[in-house]
Amino acid sequence: MATVDRDYLERLVKLFRSCCKGSGTNTLNIRLKDFRDAKTKGKWWIVGSSWRPTEAAEEAETEKQPVALDAVSDAKLGELARKQRMNTDVRRAIFAQMMTSEDYVDAFEKLLKLGLNRQQERELVHVAIHCCLQEKPFNPFYVHLAQRFCHYDRRFKMSFQFAFWDKIKELARLSKDNVRNLASMLARLIEDASLPLSVLKTVSFGDMDRVKMRFLRAIFVHLCSKLSSENLEAIVGRVTAAPKLKLFRESVRLFVQHFVLAKKSDDEDSSLLSEEQKERAQLVVRLLSSGASTVKL
Repeated sequence: MATVDRDYLERLVKLFRSCCKGSGTNTLNIRLKDFRDAKTKGKWWIVGSSWRPTEAAEEAETEKQPVALDAVSDAKLGELARKQRMNTDVRRAIFAQMMTSEDYVDAFEKLLKLGLNRQQERELVHVAIHCCLQEKPFNPFYVHLAQRFCHYDRRFKMSFQFAFWDKIKELARLSKDNVRNLASMLARLIEDASLPLSVLKTVSFGDMDRVKMRFLRAIFVHLCSKLSSENLEAIVGRVTAAPKLKLFRESVRLFVQHFVLAKKSDDEDSSLLSEEQKERAQLVVRLLSSGASTVKL
């Protein structure tokens, strides 16, 4: 085998490096997204290539642009936003989109086009719950809107859960109508499986007062009225399957026994249950007592 002259190889390497140095060659920072968008944004990395957006591309790009979060232009809507304490541009913009929407689907699409960041999305949740609590009578529009967002992305589900926890802490300071609307909204979100039953785990069952009792009873009466036995088992089953929720299960079981099934004639909100409602409530007690659901989840 012929011997290799290492000095000669080193000289060649140095010569090659000197030729490359100062040639002005730079690595192009091309991403996979650039290749995918080549038909709409052009091949910018090719020298001499040119591209002009079509009308369809310009319209699509315009639709993606976030709506400006400026002050509400309509005077009446602006005054209504002020009365509802929408004291930031973000809240006013969210409020305006909700109030001017044809229905909850239209509101959902308009709110997405606002291009809110994660912090501002929490304001969306706050405004939805706040407006729902102020309605007389209860308006299911906000429930449908909340359901839409909860099923759209898990982050909205978490935001609604945290927002309800904050409201539960403020129950004593809410008006009777606010508490009723809060219970109705939360009950419907649990019914739809937008939120789990465990959203009530922050409730202090050991410190039960009249306001808290009315709030919880309204939720469980609604669930026993609207859900079939199979759906009720599925919702309660998610709680019985979680070992960390043992104390919560026992608290709910005792509450349903004493404040839902038992007649409370001294409370105007404690109406008598129908036989079907009683059967569903007894089913909840049995499921929570057994600690396991018959439904495979």
